[in-house]
Amino acid sequence: MDRKHTFALLCIVRKSRLNRQQKYPVYLRISVDTKRVEVATKVNITMDKWDVQSGRLKGNTEEVKRFNRLLENTEFRAEK
Repeated sequence: MDRKHTFALLCIVRKSRLNRQQKYPVYLRISVDTKRVEVATKVNITMDKWDVQSGRLKGNTEEVKRFNRLLENTEFRAEK
């Protein structure tokens, strides 16, 4: 009998891990079936710049675009 596997990627902010610069780390949550793992992306942000719905930073500055590309590349590598 064939069994289908579920796979999901989600960028999340760990609000419980505020650092000294008053920023929060962004993690990539990888879920396969019922198991999940969170991987640090080395991106730290302030909550006012985070869009929960899209899992990305808000804005058009070069820094925001760079961080969003980094998150997209991290997700792409995780899918391979």
